[in-house]
This record gives sequence, structure tokens and C-alpha cells, in this order.
Amino acid sequence: MESHSEGNDLVAGVFPGFGTWSSKKTKHDPKAVLDLKIGRCIKKDFALNRFLLFLIFIYSKYIQRFKSTMDNIFTLPVTNTLVSRINQLKPSTQTSWGKMSVDQMLAHCCVPYEMVFTEIHSRPHPLFRIMLKLFVKQGVVNEKPYPKNSRTAPAFIITGSKDFEQEKARLIAFVQQTHALGASCFEGKESLSFGRLSSQEWNNLFYKHLDHHLTQFGV
Repeated sequence: MESHSEGNDLVAGVFPGFGTWSSKKTKHDPKAVLDLKIGRCIKKDFALNRFLLFLIFIYSKYIQRFKSTMDNIFTLPVTNTLVSRINQLKPSTQTSWGKMSVDQMLAHCCVPYEMVFTEIHSRPHPLFRIMLKLFVKQGVVNEKPYPKNSRTAPAFIITGSKDFEQEKARLIAFVQQTHALGASCFEGKESLSFGRLSSQEWNNLFYKHLDHHLTQFGV
């Protein structure tokens, strides 16, 4: 009998007679029977190891990417770090890209929090909301950083000068309020634009946007 499988080739290397034994020979030769049983065990182990390696590959390539690597805005250390970065800003701080001034940037960064904590912004039209969920949501709630000079939604466009100290105080208060409420408060919480979000999606929405613009102004 010829061996056609990779497993048989491996076993044949360990047991040279494997794959050519006749049933008659193995029936009357105790050593051949023992060698055949050992060979079959090796084949089974070989197949199992290949399957385990396949599972490890799938886990490392696909499952790991679902683990969050973004800083958690609901934790005190991250909140304190963000507040510290905001406090490093000055009215004279210049942007590294884009057209916003630092006071406009602070007002711009308050908008996501205004949509949660205030009644300033209205819910989009149902049809437009569907479009936002289909084409915009993932780019906002995933962990991929925003590109520089990306387009700004109309509700986020800030025109004219703003009071630097007032906007800075508002932003810090929003960040601290979010931490005080905690992740559990945001689990399944409704977004004006995207519907119900998980606490992780809220975290990504808040942190990614704020980190992007603080980096824009060098802090």
C-alpha cells in the first residue's frame, strides 16, 4: 500500500516500513503491529498540531484586532492626562495643520459633548441619519486615527472668534463629567447621529477626536 499524505510521509521517515506493511505481515508480526499503532498515533498528533497552528494563526490575525488599544477616557489617569494637555494650550498656541485657531478648536472639541449633555443640537432627519450610520459611523467609532485635514461636518464648523478661557473650561468640564458618569452610563446610550453605541464606541468617539485636535496644536 502506497502512502500519499504528508502525514504518512512524516511517519514513514520515523518508521521506514510504514505504508508498505501488508495486513498479513502486521497480523503475524507483533513488532510490526506495535510500530503501526505508534505510526497511527504520530499521524493523529501531526494532524492535531496542524489544526492547533491554524487556530493560533486565526486568533493572531483576526481576533486580536478586536481588542481595544485606545486609551480609556472613562479612567482617571487618562482623564487627568487629557486635562493636563488641554491646560498646556495658550491663546497664542498655533496649529500644525488646518485653519482653526486654538479657541475655535476648543469650541469644536466641545461639540461631541454638547450633543450628549445639552439640547443645543437637534437630531438629524431620519433619512440622513440612516446615511450617517451606513457611511460615517464606523470611521468615527473605530480606532483608526483621523487623517489630517479631514472634512468637517456642518455641526462641527466653528466660525468667528471664541472666548479661549471659557471654551477651555467648558471642554475640561465635559471631559471630567464623562469620567464621573463612567462607562456603564454610556453602554447602549443613544447618539443623535448613530443610534445606540457601546461604551467602547463612545470612548473611541470622544478620545479619538479630542486626541486628534490636541495633537494638531502640539500638546
